[in-house]
Amino acid sequence: MYRKDRMQFIIDRSKWRCGRNGINQRGKGGILLLNEQGYMCCLGQISCQLNMKKKQILNKTTPNHTGQYISILTSKRDYGIVNSVLSKKAVLINDDPNLTDQERERKLSSLFSKWKHKIRFKGKYN
Repeated sequence: MYRKDRMQFIIDRSKWRCGRNGINQRGKGGILLLNEQGYMCCLGQISCQLNMKKKQILNKTTPNHTGQYISILTSKRDYGIVNSVLSKKAVLINDDPNLTDQERERKLSSLFSKWKHKIRFKGKYN
């Protein structure tokens, strides 16, 4: 499941924080990898599936803010850890307040498939 060239991830809709505020918002609290209310953005859920501990991602806005290398989500540079192109694009989709649930899931699936990865969505939205 975690081969670097091809990975599959599961996004649990019941714990997903996306869509900023407004009609297309899902979850409660801030849009973080993991917020105090227990909701995670898509990259937070993926980070956990890449063996990051919840305490490492709590209240962090993006993968690079963990200060850790996270396979496919961050890159190491001379000046530190940076978000990968995949992460940057996923954040824009996850946080877009104008996307419907179906559009958001379709766009994330399409984005990850361009990098040869797969995302499945399970459960119902809270």
